[in-house]
Amino acid sequence: MESYADVRKDFNEIAQLDDQKWNHNNYYYRQILKILDNVETCLEIGCGKGELSFLLSQKSKR
Repeated sequence: MESYADVRKDFNEIAQLDDQKWNHNNYYYRQILKILDNVETCLEIGCGKGELSFLLSQKSKR
């Protein structure tokens, strides 16, 4: 099992990547965000590196 430091290092490296390749998650982010308006609470499960979580935090109160 990887240590916390190893996982943190990997996530930090991923976050620095400029070249985002297409994947089904990134493709649907805009559609998901379009239908959300004035959301009270939002929970994302399996958030990966937190890209969508960050965007959802801007659309919801909690």
